Amino acid sequence: MSLPGQWMNKYMALATGITVAGGSIGGLWMSYAVRALLSSVGYKWALRVTVLIMMVFSVGLSPLMKKRFNLPRRSKIIDFRALKSAPFALVFLATIFAGGTYYMPYYFMTSYSAVVLKLSKKWGANISSILNASSIVGRIATGILGDRVGMLNTMCDTFLISAVSLFAIWLPFKSLGTLVALAVVFGIASSSIDTLLPVVTAELFGIERLS
Repeated sequence: MSLPGQWMNKYMALATGITVAGGSIGGLWMSYAVRALLSSVGYKWALRVTVLIMMVFSVGLSPLMKKRFNLPRRSKIIDFRALKSAPFALVFLATIFAGGTYYMPYYFMTSYSAVVLKLSKKWGANISSILNASSIVGRIATGILGDRVGMLNTMCDTFLISAVSLFAIWLPFKSLGTLVALAVVFGIASSSIDTLLPVVTAELFGIERLS
């Protein structure tokens, strides 16, 4: 995730957004693939096949990732001096709270459709696909906004939209329509953590410390 920052300057956020959008593209088709594997070969072989697919793509594509320049060797593995920086402490705390709330809806919205809304199991894969499809749009869109109006401003605004959507759309209502609406809004807004967090960190503290 730090490599686009070495190659891009003016459109660093957009380049990062396009890069991480690949993860959502994978999640889009894997939602249905894993569901089919679970019903046909069971969870053990579903896990094995999923790991094998990820390993093949990772090993095959890793040689294509090139560094533009070599970063200086660190004297320490962890630089605790960064903790004395107020901006770093704020970004660190924001990442902890935002990261926790980012992954929880992805896990619980799928089971919520079956347990609470009493929908068929296929809707778990449908909701996951809607989240991932929205995340593709969000990761690229937040990259464009970050380059135009400011990366930190965009990240803070989208974090706020993500939190408000959970309280305003999910909790008060129990219907399929509101769940789909939440998947779209949350998928777009929350994806900024993948696009903008590494870029904001590089902007605040330097690309040489993001490795």
